[in-house]
Amino acid sequence: MQLYDKIQLLRKENNLTQSELAEKLNVSRQAVQKWEAGTATPDVLKLPELAKIFNVTIDYLLDNDAEQKEENNEKNNSQEKVVFKTKTSSSDMIFFIPLATAIFTFLGMWFFIGGIIVGMLFIFIAFLPIAGVISFVLMFLNLNSGTGSILIYLSMTILGLSLAYPTYLLSFICLRYYKKYSKIIIHKIRNYKFGGIN
Repeated sequence: MQLYDKIQLLRKENNLTQSELAEKLNVSRQAVQKWEAGTATPDVLKLPELAKIFNVTIDYLLDNDAEQKEENNEKNNSQEKVVFKTKTSSSDMIFFIPLATAIFTFLGMWFFIGGIIVGMLFIFIAFLPIAGVISFVLMFLNLNSGTGSILIYLSMTILGLSLAYPTYLLSFICLRYYKKYSKIIIHKIRNYKFGGIN
């Protein structure tokens, strides 16, 4: 609230007319009217008299930003809360990156190694009877045992790798997802502005 607003408000609260106030201050009614309109300000020597008439301090009359300071303090407090929340959420994101790294690396390696293990188990469980048939056919075709065992080994290896391929793809997807989104998250953290502070 500005000085001219305070003079008008205090004059009305004390049930004084502009003429009565002017008479108490030994000034013209037009001077009081200009003070209240904001086109002129009271003389410095008249401020103590005004404060005495209205029963307020000179500081109250001159402090136009008292209410604005309170509002600014409230705004600053709310901005500090936002900055704190932002810093907290970004620290959570910084914690999330190594955690995501560990999870995706573990899942990727598990899918890859697990796929190979499952593929090899499938070979030994499901393919061994087929290997017996293949070796019988190879013996029937009069191929020597060395060539037959090499063919059996190669066919088992190819089958194992073909079964491991889908799990390898899953591990690749996990690692790719981590690389893509960790870069985005790190970029956002680096370029984030905390409450207007660069």
